[in-house]
Formats: sequence, structure tokens, C-alpha cells
Amino acid sequence: MAAMILLIGAVCTVGFIGSLPRVFGDSAVFYFHNRSEIYRNENESIYVYDGADRNPPLAGEAFSTIFRCKVVQQLPTAFFGTTVYVSLVSWLTPPLTENYAASGVVSVSVWLSSNDESTQASGFMFMLTDQDENDNYVGDPFYNYFYETGKALSSEPTEYSLKIDVNHVFVKGHKIAFEVILGSTTPGWTGNVYFDSPERDSRALLPGTPMIVPEFQERLLLLGLTFTVPFVFFLRRKTIQRFR
Repeated sequence: MAAMILLIGAVCTVGFIGSLPRVFGDSAVFYFHNRSEIYRNENESIYVYDGADRNPPLAGEAFSTIFRCKVVQQLPTAFFGTTVYVSLVSWLTPPLTENYAASGVVSVSVWLSSNDESTQASGFMFMLTDQDENDNYVGDPFYNYFYETGKALSSEPTEYSLKIDVNHVFVKGHKIAFEVILGSTTPGWTGNVYFDSPERDSRALLPGTPMIVPEFQERLLLLGLTFTVPFVFFLRRKTIQRFR
């Protein structure tokens, strides 16, 4: 199946609502947790965690994941070269118990750092996606990104925030995926993501909230260089199929 194309350069993407009923309520904060590690690939460039929910983190120390930019992506336009290397960390909610309508600005805050100094350009993207019962993506992704020449992340753990315009209904039974994508022109460039503690509470604030999800039980930039990057959905779909 052909990879879905993400056209970086647009400020954000608006999803298709269709004829689903619109339901609005109070805003909700989804905190990112390490309930369990669903998937990790061998070269440490892709991680998928269960979960994301409305329960504030309680751990005394933040969980930290090192992810390495090793997924090669050929770019159609030369800006800082024609090849970038990307990595992905994703947190999934459990299946939604009700239709959830989000309309407005989503504020995503993630604690990140990098000790790697030498790179020509680097950046990060925060993204929301809708996944159905079969882990297929529904509609378009919602995202925003930041990049710059050289090193985009601080050497010390720092909270980075981006705002994303969203207009979408996540239907009952679907899951919301919150994703952080790191990119660099240097192969193997590493970043650290911190989450699941009160001090480093990586999270997303979503507008419009009916009843969202049940509580978890004890179970379990993309480099934004104004280029077209087709890897994310194709790669994640193959990943999901592997750990089903």
C-alpha cells in the first residue's frame, strides 16, 4: 500500500468530520505514560507505548527513552542535503468509550533533550492521529513542527510546546495516537524524551471533551525542512502489523 504523504510547509492539517455528531465539553489533559512498551524496533528508532490517559503521573522520577534517528528518508529537494534520518515515539490511548469531538487548538508539551552536538540541521514534530479498531489510520494527521540549522534541542531536559489546530471526531472504539518525531541530517543522531512523572509531565491538552477513555488498569520532525516526507504512516502500519 502506498505511503501516505505528509506535506510539510502547511501550518497544520484539518481532518474530515463527515456526518458524525459534534459533541463538546470541557478540555482534557492526556498525560503520556509507560504503562507498557508495545513495540521497539531493533535500531531504537521507533517506540510505541501504552499509554495516554487523563490520570496525572505519580512516579518520583521521569521515564526516559533514547531514540536514534536511523530511518533513512530521501528528500525530493536539496536544502541541507537530500537525506535525513528520523525516529518516532508514540503513546496510544485505550479504545475510546464514546465519540470524542475535538475542535480548536491542541497544546502538546514534551520534555526533550539531546547530547549530540554535531548536525547540519535538526528538528521535531508533534502529531495526533486517529486509529481504528484494526490499527488503520483514519483521515489526515494533525501536526506542527520546529526545525533549525544545527542542534534544535537543549542538552538539558527542556519542555518544548507546539500548538496544533484540530477539527475532528474520534469515534467510539478508536484510539488516539500522540507522536513525537525527531529528525536530523546526521545518521544515528540521538534525542531523549522524558515522561510519566509530575516534574516532567509530557502531555497534550485537547479541547472539547465528552467522556473520553476508561482508566488504564495495571496491564499492560519528522524533520520539518519544508519537504514531502512519506514514511510515517507506512512505517507505523507495518509496525502495528508486526506486534499484533
